Amino acid sequence: SSHFGSGLCPLNGRPCRFGTLAKHAQLAMEPTPSPKGLRRYDSSDFWDSWYARQEETPVEWSAQLNSTVMDSVKKVLAKLPAAEDGKKLVVCELGCGNSSFTLTLRDMGFEVIGVDFSREVITANKLRHPTIRWECADALKLDEVFRPESFDCIIGKTLLDCFMTRRDAPAAIRTLLEQCRAALKSHGMLIFLDKCSAYHAIGRGRSE
Repeated sequence: SSHFGSGLCPLNGRPCRFGTLAKHAQLAMEPTPSPKGLRRYDSSDFWDSWYARQEETPVEWSAQLNSTVMDSVKKVLAKLPAAEDGKKLVVCELGCGNSSFTLTLRDMGFEVIGVDFSREVITANKLRHPTIRWECADALKLDEVFRPESFDCIIGKTLLDCFMTRRDAPAAIRTLLEQCRAALKSHGMLIFLDKCSAYHAIGRGRSE
């Protein structure tokens, strides 16, 4: 799990830092009724409505992927085994939105599959970038769309940050990890790029 520094808070779309995000995430997980206007990111209807109002400019949640973060991502990807002759390693960007990250991964030489549970954004992505495979799927139900061991790597950018706002965050994150594990090949790798630390999400690990 990597810190981006300041950027767009996935809770309100405004500039924020990790401390602000953590405060919002804690608020969203309280058992009391949600404050008026608090967005529910576990709803595909919310994201369909949100993306329907956006222009074609890619939205980079949290912040642009700077060279430091990309260098860390490349180091992890470099540990994957070489692809078979005539094939490419398959990388899934989970919760892709309309970020340009999917295009970056494609340009790095991977076969990329962009996955999001907003049908609105997936439909738009198919029109903008028809040579890339886009799938509308719930991260908690990947097995309904993908066969076991489909991917060499799964990357989620700001995905855990959104999951941390759910009332059922611990259970949802566990299911997310189980689904990712099943969809990864035996050598597969899982990368999360978020403001929240690995310790806050899964109780162990470190931030870079």
